[in-house]
Amino acid sequence: MTSSKKIKKINGVAIWFITDSCNYRCSYCFTHKSEIKVDDYKLFLKNIRKKIPRNWRFYIMGGGEPFTHPNFFEIINGLVDSGYRLSIISNFSAPINKLNKFFKMTEGNLDYFVASLHLEQAQLQVFIKKIITIKKRFPKFKRFFVNTVAKKEKMEEAKFLKKIFSAKKIRLTFLRLKKPSPDKEFKEISYSPEETKIFSFPSCFYSSPKLTGKLCSSGQKSAIIDPTGNIFRCISGSNTKQGYLGNLLTDDIIFYKKPKPCQERFCFCEDCYVTYKRLTTLPMRS
Repeated sequence: MTSSKKIKKINGVAIWFITDSCNYRCSYCFTHKSEIKVDDYKLFLKNIRKKIPRNWRFYIMGGGEPFTHPNFFEIINGLVDSGYRLSIISNFSAPINKLNKFFKMTEGNLDYFVASLHLEQAQLQVFIKKIITIKKRFPKFKRFFVNTVAKKEKMEEAKFLKKIFSAKKIRLTFLRLKKPSPDKEFKEISYSPEETKIFSFPSCFYSSPKLTGKLCSSGQKSAIIDPTGNIFRCISGSNTKQGYLGNLLTDDIIFYKKPKPCQERFCFCEDCYVTYKRLTTLPMRS
């Protein structure tokens, strides 16, 4: 169902982790799976309509894989019917009939679909075939992107992927690999200039250790909602429990009135694929 309420200008982003369950077990994955998911989705949707501005986009994430949530389509339909615009990141493992249903359900309300390619789990040709099928069925949707982790030991594979996705006219982005630090936080591994050139990391991505103390709009125009309803300023804040804004199900949500200094040692905003500005204001080339 498509809502008649059309929001033209997006002024914020609610990044909603609806589950941390995942059907993949990637060796480089740093998320902690505890099989937590949004339970009473109807209550979530009710409170979202009350507490989250309608001119905010919802970015649906899993912390695992959002399509594995048993009420995934009810959640998506509820957001669309409430007038929210959507973006999503998925490992694209869902069968083509479910992907087709999602694109049909969100037609006119979907801003970005980011498919994460994990070659430890996925078959490349099957992955690409599904993308081509979706593109043919929904030719008006232009903001489809693929990302994959930049593995230093896979240089030749990276070159091959760049070549094949370029030939198919599918936009591919490499994401920096992260590893746990001694204090149990996560930070990017370092890449040589040659590796950086091969992976072509987007220049808009933050360099993790350099933002502490700088003004940031997270908490004012973006926020993280976890599967239990807790709302934090940013992804890093949800890990360190800093920048708590309230609970969607029980509290009044207090968003900041202006940008505040970053409190985190490492910025994970790039895990949403694009920075806040790209999520809200800057157009993306298809």
